[in-house]
Amino acid sequence: MLPVSLFANTFLLTTLICVWNGRASLARVLRAREEKLTALAKGVADSSAQWEQFRSRLKHDLRSPLQGILGYADLLAAEKAGALNQKQKQFLEHIRAGAQKIVDVLEVEHGDNA
Repeated sequence: MLPVSLFANTFLLTTLICVWNGRASLARVLRAREEKLTALAKGVADSSAQWEQFRSRLKHDLRSPLQGILGYADLLAAEKAGALNQKQKQFLEHIRAGAQKIVDVLEVEHGDNA
């Protein structure tokens, strides 16, 4: 009876050691994956911040001159610099419509619908 009991205990001990080693190995794999995911999440956050900074600069760099164009177009339309003929008025409306369309796209793109 002793040899069977010794065999069973040895088998049980060996099994427990294998399970324990497997758990340790699994824990190492999980830690490594967690570190990779953390690094990827940081990379995504950094990229997102850079993208938002780029969009903000682009919005400012485009909107400022377009507002100037619209301002001068309004002055011309009010004929502050002199009378415009019909063809000039048509050209002016194309300029105003195009500039306003870009301003509107910038506002929608950036969620500034106010």
